[in-house]
Amino acid sequence: MVYVLLDTNILIYDPYVVKKLVRRNYYVVIPMMVIDELDKLKMRNDLKQNITKTGQVIEEIINEKNKYLNLTTNLEEVPGLQFNKPDNYILAAAYHLKKQQKNVIFITNDRFLRLKSEALGIKMISSYDQLEKAVKELEEKKPIPSKPAENIRIEKKKEEKPGTDDGKPDSDRKSVEKFYNKGFLTLEQKRRIFKSFPELTEEIDKYGRVSYKYYGSKITKKTLAHQLTHTGNGYVYGAYLPEYKDELDPRGWINIKEYGEKDLRELICKVIESYK
Repeated sequence: MVYVLLDTNILIYDPYVVKKLVRRNYYVVIPMMVIDELDKLKMRNDLKQNITKTGQVIEEIINEKNKYLNLTTNLEEVPGLQFNKPDNYILAAAYHLKKQQKNVIFITNDRFLRLKSEALGIKMISSYDQLEKAVKELEEKKPIPSKPAENIRIEKKKEEKPGTDDGKPDSDRKSVEKFYNKGFLTLEQKRRIFKSFPELTEEIDKYGRVSYKYYGSKITKKTLAHQLTHTGNGYVYGAYLPEYKDELDPRGWINIKEYGEKDLRELICKVIESYK
């Protein structure tokens, strides 16, 4: 059982992250301090829309009485840290789970909060896309139950080839490697993905914002993606994809800021098909 604790910045950048997690049966923990921070930030013009949507998503899940979402006030005093700033309260909630012997993963974009988590032995990642890998790493660290002495057998270790750790030649290993970023994709990484679709045409405006058009579209809409920038933001038009309805903004666009390569490629393919 894995408990995923979310920092304020994650909920702001991806209003649907809670819904994604509970659908995969992860126990989501949101400290009350995070809710308080969202409440204080909701009047900022640049954050208002995302925070409002985040609140709606959380309230909807609560009304469904979903057992996988938990708003918590439980804290554990962290050695060397005072409760004089929101970050320390949030970290104290993660530390409480750890002290309860829970498998906890803390998701935050705050570099210094991640450093504090590392010092406390709390597993932390910076985005939803890194979760699957983090869960596997947690499972690999589980202690293996000791076997009774009579069942222990000494096995001869397989001989490994020089220069490798698994006996496979380097050429075989390289042949199965592929570009795949489990965290935030950079603008150049996203551009390489979009450019791999020959039917799309790239356009860059005077401000450096990148967009992609599908001139083979059978509908009036030609723009498939727009406003891709170095900040990580970018939008793909998904109004014709009912399976993505929970991620659409009021104009039908999907924010791909936290999309990994696999999810982004899948989305592009589906949008192209919808335009056909």
